[in-house]
Amino acid sequence: ISTAGLPVAMSRMISQASSLEHYGQVRRIYATARGIFLGLGLVGGVLMTVFCRQLAAFQNQPDAWAAIGCLGPCALLICIMSTFRGFFQGQGNMLPTSVSQVIEAVVKLVVGIGLSLVILKTTESVSLAAGGAILGVTMGSAVALVYMLAKFRKSYKNLPVTSEAPGSTRETVKELLTIAIPALERMA
Repeated sequence: ISTAGLPVAMSRMISQASSLEHYGQVRRIYATARGIFLGLGLVGGVLMTVFCRQLAAFQNQPDAWAAIGCLGPCALLICIMSTFRGFFQGQGNMLPTSVSQVIEAVVKLVVGIGLSLVILKTTESVSLAAGGAILGVTMGSAVALVYMLAKFRKSYKNLPVTSEAPGSTRETVKELLTIAIPALERMA
């Protein structure tokens, strides 16, 4: 939901509003999507982190608890980053998304392998080493998020001020979901 349907809906709506020079609506779309994404990310992240042992047992992989627990915060980070990516894609600017994906991949690789090797050597626990590798994923998302936030602040600040009245938050949520749900169904 947070990486497929909603960002597509958000970018489509922002693109449409931008083409009409309705920058108040662009701001409303972003703020509304951010609220949805934050809610999804917080719920997903907290559930994965707090119930990592139960989720691992449910999947018949009780040793995977460390990996699931280390991935929990990443759910929130990915949701936040998806709002930035949707914003930029709606503006027709793919550069911040592309650069953030490269940053994320490099940090994932370096930190993930590094942590897994250090943890494996010190604890000899494959389960904890897997958690370290997954912590690299979370760290990659965190570093990419910092980059995206810097780019977003600059771009958002430069949006022109317009006089049109943006649609209500309720209308915006309805439109986001109307676009996002069929997009998810097509991907399935």
